[in-house]
Amino acid sequence: MAGDWGDLEDPQNVPVQMPQGYDGTTPTPMILLLHGYGPVGGEWSDDAVLGFANPSYEKGYLLVRPTGSSNGFNYFWNASEACCDFYGENPDHVGYLLAILDHVQATYNVDPQHVHLVGYSNGGFMVHRMGCEHPDRFASITSISGAGPMNLDNCVATNSLHVLHLHGTEDETILHGGGMLYGVQYPSAAQTAANWATHMGCPSESLVDDTPMDIDEYVTGAETTQTHLTPTCPIAGKVDKWDAFGSEHQFWLGDEAVDRFFNWFAAHGTPSTCTGDLTGDGVVDVADLLDLLAVFGSAEGDLDGDGVTTVSDLLMLLGAWGECS
Repeated sequence: MAGDWGDLEDPQNVPVQMPQGYDGTTPTPMILLLHGYGPVGGEWSDDAVLGFANPSYEKGYLLVRPTGSSNGFNYFWNASEACCDFYGENPDHVGYLLAILDHVQATYNVDPQHVHLVGYSNGGFMVHRMGCEHPDRFASITSISGAGPMNLDNCVATNSLHVLHLHGTEDETILHGGGMLYGVQYPSAAQTAANWATHMGCPSESLVDDTPMDIDEYVTGAETTQTHLTPTCPIAGKVDKWDAFGSEHQFWLGDEAVDRFFNWFAAHGTPSTCTGDLTGDGVVDVADLLDLLAVFGSAEGDLDGDGVTTVSDLLMLLGAWGECS
């Protein structure tokens, strides 16, 4: 027992996996990973389903894998009306996850611009709830085989949270096209992503990347397309949807998938408050200049809010050269 947290592990006792070479002197990115609805949780669930432990260790990420409440049959997260507090116990999982985050950030040298929340299935529902209620605590949320709420009308305003939603088109557990759980409706993958774009103030638009990705080793070939729902919006946050054609509820993540995920995390940190600091390291230097030149003509490096990276943005970056105050 853990006091106010009932059957949940005390936040201070939730295991934290440190990355290779961690010595506490360098701000380190972090992943808070939430399991799906099932008979095992935490580390056991991740090792059996996603397998984030080894890549997190090798790629320099702190990894935290807590376990939700037990209903006597399965472990679950109290994520939404649809999923998955099926017995009406109403545990405070939002408060619990924030307490874990508070502890980890107080104990370890966590990079405040790279706190990423990832969830699978029921955990995927939960990351949408956390992003809705506490968008300021995370750089990004990633939902795998989950779904958001039907609308985000009551969510905290944000235009800087990064959102990634991955879903298999042949998922028969949480339907790609939306469905019902115990009589409660949940939205489709497309509607989930569109809701986030609208919530962050973006017009309804999308840009499909022409290069498919091999995310699921269960499916032959490169089965996944990526759609950018905020390609020209002058906002800090980005919304991406990955549709895995032929994939079911569970994914087998191969090397390309792992690289794709961690590259996405690295590229989607909390926006710096320092104009021109595209890398988020607290200084405007050659690395930021090269990043801006690499996306010249697109919306990715837009600093002046006109929706495209031009000479005006280059001049703004050069004007902010040096350490951020």
